[in-house]
Order: sequence, then C-alpha cells, then structure tokens
Amino acid sequence: MSGARKVQRAGCAVKFASPEDVIIHKMFAGRPVDFEDAKNTLLKRKNKIHLRYLKKWLSEFESLSGKKLANDFNRLNRASCL
Repeated sequence: MSGARKVQRAGCAVKFASPEDVIIHKMFAGRPVDFEDAKNTLLKRKNKIHLRYLKKWLSEFESLSGKKLANDFNRLNRASCL
C-alpha cells in the first residue's frame, strides 16, 4: 500500500508523499511539466512503483473529473520503458 512516508530529518519526523501519490497528482494536474515529472519519477523508481494502487486511484479520479488519466498514464508508462 502507498501513502505518506515518515522520514527522520534533523531529528524531526517529516511526512513525504509516496512516488505513486506524486505521480497521481502530476497526472491529474496534466500540464506538460507535470507529465515530465511523472515520467521522471517512473524512470527513477522503475520496478518499485505499485502499479495496482496507482491505476486504482487514477481510475477513481478519472471518473470524478472526466479526464483521460488512465490513457495518459499508460502512454507515459510506455514512453518511460523505452
């Protein structure tokens, strides 16, 4: 499961969004720079991305927004595998 992760920084617990959640937010925002950020995250995390979680939430947001998030992500994912 994905979600916020606690990391200790300078003696403080700081929460960071999971790579999957960052990708979801970037896909929803939909600007060219956001797609590039999502692609770079996919490239950096390669086989560590929880695709089922990511696709589930993209589908949820797609049904609420009418955006083609799943298609955009699939195209981006194919491009990042080249």
